[in-house]
Amino acid sequence: MFRRIKIFCLISAVFAAFSCPLAAQTAENKADFTRVADSLYTYTTYRDLDGTPFPANAMYMVTAESVVLIDTPWDTTKYQWLLDGIRLRHGKPVKMCLSTHWHDDRTGGVAYFQSKGIPTFASNQTKALCALKGAPVPQFGFEGDTSFVVDGVSFEVYYPGPGHTVDNIVVWFPKQRVLYAGCAVKSKESKGLGYTGDADLEAWPAAIDAMLRKYPDARLVIPGHFATGGKSLLRWTAKLLAAAKKE
Repeated sequence: MFRRIKIFCLISAVFAAFSCPLAAQTAENKADFTRVADSLYTYTTYRDLDGTPFPANAMYMVTAESVVLIDTPWDTTKYQWLLDGIRLRHGKPVKMCLSTHWHDDRTGGVAYFQSKGIPTFASNQTKALCALKGAPVPQFGFEGDTSFVVDGVSFEVYYPGPGHTVDNIVVWFPKQRVLYAGCAVKSKESKGLGYTGDADLEAWPAAIDAMLRKYPDARLVIPGHFATGGKSLLRWTAKLLAAAKKE
């Protein structure tokens, strides 16, 4: 059963007290957002890995009054870029940011957003791991599967079990039938599981099965890295896990 959290107007008031002027965007630093469904957008930032830019996906939801961020930019120079780009595109404040696990491609911007008066959220498990690992710690935690309501719009947070990390959660947008699976799911561009230093390879297949059962009507699945796809990304991840087990 989902617990429900309502994000009240007080958060908007907090944001207003800390909001900053809109910075100009250059052609080299423009917002490169992709609309994936009604009111839902993804954006991609990069980290240099062995001399090659490596992409990390994150997303946001637009309501009638504000914007909800899911995860933070991986590139540390893009925190204000993101806020400015959202202001330019939508003319609305960011009301909250939710991180889906403790790695820095999900939580790197938490402290920056908090300094701008944006409340940050994560599961209690993620908060504890952030504190343990020396990562930025989100302000607010929740226990178990949870439904958030922001400006009358709801979305669900689900913990399928350990996978890419022991704390990875996914976010479901029921109206659009979009599953933001983050790093728990691999793109078909991925030919392997990537970094597994914090993964639970034994439990991960069960987490994929749980998502397949929970969201049989998913129209779009957004992975943590590379291109989005349909439910086939869940099955592709299961294949990668099976192949890794044979190695």
